[in-house]
Amino acid sequence: MKKVLYIYVSIALLFCANTAIAQDNEALRSVVIEQIDGKNYYVHTVKAKETLYSLSRIYDISIRDIIINNPEAEVPKVGQLLRIPVPENKPVEVRKQYESYTQHIVEQGETLYALARMYGVTVRDILDINSGMDTNLAINQVVFIPCNNCKRLSEMQNSQQQQQTQQQQTQPTPQTQQTQPAPQTPQTGGNNQDTNPGKEKKNANTEQQITPYSTFGGSAGGGAINTNRNVHVVLMLPLLLNKNASTAPVSNKIEINPDTYPFLQYYEGALLALDSLKRLGISLKFTVFDTQKDSTNVRRIVQKLDPASIDLIIGPVFKEEFSIVSGFARKNNIPIVSPLSSEDLPVKNNASIIQMNTPQVYRNASIAQFATQYSNVNVIFVYNSKDLEGANVTAGKRAFNTKYAAFMKSNNITLSEVFFPQGGMAEVEKQMSTTKKNIVIVFSSNQAFVNNFVTKLYQLNKRYDIHLIGQPVWERYENVELDFLFDMQFQFAANGYVDYSREAVKSFVQNYRSVFKIEPTKFSFQGFDQTLYFIEALARKGDKTLSDYVINNPRQGLCENFVLKREEGSLGVVNTSVNMVQYTKNYEKVFLNVE
Repeated sequence: MKKVLYIYVSIALLFCANTAIAQDNEALRSVVIEQIDGKNYYVHTVKAKETLYSLSRIYDISIRDIIINNPEAEVPKVGQLLRIPVPENKPVEVRKQYESYTQHIVEQGETLYALARMYGVTVRDILDINSGMDTNLAINQVVFIPCNNCKRLSEMQNSQQQQQTQQQQTQPTPQTQQTQPAPQTPQTGGNNQDTNPGKEKKNANTEQQITPYSTFGGSAGGGAINTNRNVHVVLMLPLLLNKNASTAPVSNKIEINPDTYPFLQYYEGALLALDSLKRLGISLKFTVFDTQKDSTNVRRIVQKLDPASIDLIIGPVFKEEFSIVSGFARKNNIPIVSPLSSEDLPVKNNASIIQMNTPQVYRNASIAQFATQYSNVNVIFVYNSKDLEGANVTAGKRAFNTKYAAFMKSNNITLSEVFFPQGGMAEVEKQMSTTKKNIVIVFSSNQAFVNNFVTKLYQLNKRYDIHLIGQPVWERYENVELDFLFDMQFQFAANGYVDYSREAVKSFVQNYRSVFKIEPTKFSFQGFDQTLYFIEALARKGDKTLSDYVINNPRQGLCENFVLKREEGSLGVVNTSVNMVQYTKNYEKVFLNVE
């Protein structure tokens, strides 16, 4: 009987404790709900000492969900506004009285969230003073903004006006932008866009001015822009318009083939780059072809091209199609950029090729450099497929032994490897050291394997000092626990990565949202970076070849860095830039400098 009573008392105490925690969390949650694209979100103002981990507990959601909805909040800052998904029909009643306020007339594309950021208040403050206001704002709607510090806001506005006046006195007046690139889909047979600054294209529905993106990362390099030359650039992407055309509308919305999205986002980023290039005074013709991921179709496209009129080709994306077009480019001495492919390309024998995706050898070198900064290190390579990953393991070990053999010997750094299907976690643990830092390197992108391996490795993390190095794509795997990755200080080497804390990135995100009404992805940033950099380089290169020019003019983009190199014995050019990204135990994401 005592045992039964003890169990009942324990359950009761546990229930009370959980209830108290739930009530505490409820009290910490924001009471403001904003509707964005038909979905409800808490609008939370970050307070001192709050982290992604604590917020995930307060709102009972994963850290991943917070980051997905707030990509710029990987390291929350005090006063920052976050959008947290909430259950449907969540009630909220907030009423306050304010003695002073200002008025704002809503413009196209503005939301409560945007107004709160604009005036330095919270969405809750705005809703308090606008009793019964619909969260979906209408153009020209008058919104009262609580403003107990109206005087300070006025002073801020006056200060901004004074700064703008000073800039206008010391700098040339920028060309007024009257048109925005529309999110239209290119045609299969090639869609031409002429961005000659002398031609004004008017659109009554798009009059908002866009920030000149050319200021984000500096110019593409030295050399004056040749404004007298009209540049012709061809972009080839697998937009799969043939598949999208056969998709029936559902609920008045056009269903887009999922395989189209990454390349459509790249195209949208490229459109914003065209706007920036126009501001620089660059005249160009931009022709877009849908490759349809079909080699036969690519051959038909190539047959129609006039090589004498083309200055640059960007794409195709996939290796087989790129091989066809790069042969055409080599024959006609046209530079061609491989924008996204991670496969090895025939750069060695083709002087026309510029490969943007950093070859694995440079990523391996960065990993080796990172690992050898420590003494007493136990490096373990784990692979799941000999065919897909075996060569990477061999190359990874070579990166250590080629440059750091003597250093490794004197600093007690050891290498080992585990073929997981054969040895499993038992063999991984056998290779672990209780006295050294264990750096586990995994090249697999197999989601099922990664999910399973990370979970099991985390169990060993309680007994060993583990530092996990994996692949960038792991961040997108839904079933990989972010808590595990943070605790094992997950790290990866990438050719490009978006740091949402940069002001330039924030500006791009804001403008992308304004134009396309969606969030940009890495593909959007890549489309912008590559289009802007290479076309601007064409306009600045003078008598040099494009390859020679870009080799001598590195640049930092919003996502990608352009550190291009012609390797010894090679005719083509490859990007050698590597971004090392590391998760920390404090739930932060840091960028490591690798040289």
